[in-house]
Amino acid sequence: GWFLTNFPEHLKLMFTGLYINFETFHLANIYLLPFSGIGVLLFLFGKLRSKEPALASRLLLGLVSLIVLFILSYFPFIYHNRFLIIFDFVLIIFAVYPFALLITRLLKNVEGRVMLALLLLGFILFNGYTVWNQKPQVYPDELAEIRAIDTIAQPDDYAMTTESIYTPWVQAFSNRTTIDPGFFPTNQWTYPMWQEFWYGKSNNRRHELLQMYDRPIYIFVGNIVPDDVLYKSFINSDPYFVQVSPHVWLYDPNWARI
Repeated sequence: GWFLTNFPEHLKLMFTGLYINFETFHLANIYLLPFSGIGVLLFLFGKLRSKEPALASRLLLGLVSLIVLFILSYFPFIYHNRFLIIFDFVLIIFAVYPFALLITRLLKNVEGRVMLALLLLGFILFNGYTVWNQKPQVYPDELAEIRAIDTIAQPDDYAMTTESIYTPWVQAFSNRTTIDPGFFPTNQWTYPMWQEFWYGKSNNRRHELLQMYDRPIYIFVGNIVPDDVLYKSFINSDPYFVQVSPHVWLYDPNWARI
């Protein structure tokens, strides 16, 4: 489906898109949003209209884009966080004129320059605080386990992540060809097959899917996946999986074929 509400909680993070969430976006842009709002109002009331038709048309296109991007970012469409960075760029376009006007006026006297310095300091401190308090996509213990795959796995073995939010980390630090939901050509499963693996009731079918690969697989399952999720329960309990660390299991398709 097109909406995140169609996915279980542990998969929602994967399908929002690997970018900051809307709440963090609000905090990071707390200084920008008022200027963007003023810029939009100035345009609507004719204060930003240009004698050049091309520029006026571009601003109108920017306003339409702003509305569309707000809808795509605010409502729970899949990958909606990916639209935030484009939304940010359009906000900056409308914020430039009011912000430049404010700076010009503040620089005319000492009190204004002091206020501008305080504004800049507040911007740096607030955004630094916002960044500092962000939760990591992968925790140190998880990263250590991913790195350990490079030590214990054979050069031709696969690494695998069941959630694409971990794909960059597993690909970069396991130093192995990585299987993941949809990014790399090593993946032999279609999206319906991944759904069978995630939600399906048949563990035999999960074995069939894993046996599509011809070599051992080191499967990383991160903290975001609850223990009661069907495929994690399968990995935890099936005798063909060997747990090599709290978040990594070894599966050899040749064992299950015997």
